[in-house]
Amino acid sequence: MKKKLLVTGMLLCSIATFATTYWTVTTTCGKKASLQTSDNVSDAQMQQYVAAINYDLCSTIPQHITITR
Repeated sequence: MKKKLLVTGMLLCSIATFATTYWTVTTTCGKKASLQTSDNVSDAQMQQYVAAINYDLCSTIPQHITITR
């Protein structure tokens, strides 16, 4: 029983360490979308996410992406 509690506690602590960040993305065609990522996402990954959202909503891939943290 103690082992189950210990494992459950460790699992809950590990889940709590992964924080999420919410972003509001404005596309090149003026539409807004929200994006949820982990708090340790790299700039390159963020640019890929934003490019994918822009392509889905506007059917174009942006040539320049500005990320403000």
